Amino acid sequence: MEKLNLSNQIGDFWEWFNLNLPLLESVIQTGGHPKTDDIVGILDQHVLGMGKIKWEIGNPQPNQFSFTLSPNNERDLLKVTKAIISEAPQAGGWTFFYAAQATGALQLQVYDHNMDVQNIDANPWRVVLTDADAGKCELTLEAANIQHLDEDTQMIAADLVLTSLLGEEEKINQLAGLELVFELEKSDEAYCFPLTELPQNL
Repeated sequence: MEKLNLSNQIGDFWEWFNLNLPLLESVIQTGGHPKTDDIVGILDQHVLGMGKIKWEIGNPQPNQFSFTLSPNNERDLLKVTKAIISEAPQAGGWTFFYAAQATGALQLQVYDHNMDVQNIDANPWRVVLTDADAGKCELTLEAANIQHLDEDTQMIAADLVLTSLLGEEEKINQLAGLELVFELEKSDEAYCFPLTELPQNL
């Protein structure tokens, strides 16, 4: 994507955002707002027009709002989301993020391939780190309690947990790859540690 074109798209997006700020806040705060579908559609149009980027708006506290972009774990898109958020307006009560933030939550819910809700508890999970190129690490993740899930849901759950623990930017910058197993090799037992200790071991 040409820089000039991206710059124009970013400018157009934030101009629309500013003009519709009261409506955005009303939609976030009001369940079943009649303009919700319109707002979601326009946000999709703007954000996806700049790349394969996810977005989320939230209301973490009364009269406080958040807008978060996710580069889908892609380093090149992280540059794009940073460029977008660098132009964010000074809007009272709003916080803007260019990547999914760490929450520390290890108990999450995901939808499986049947769209059924599955509860994930990552507290018992263990990891092994192996050095990789460019100062990154390969991560072997032992998650025995999700063996019953389909493969796609297993990987989605693992990715959500790692994002919750590290934050998306740290995950992109520090991890070169992920191998998901249900039981560690005997040779790895001496090097493993609880998942909860991952942030300080990277």
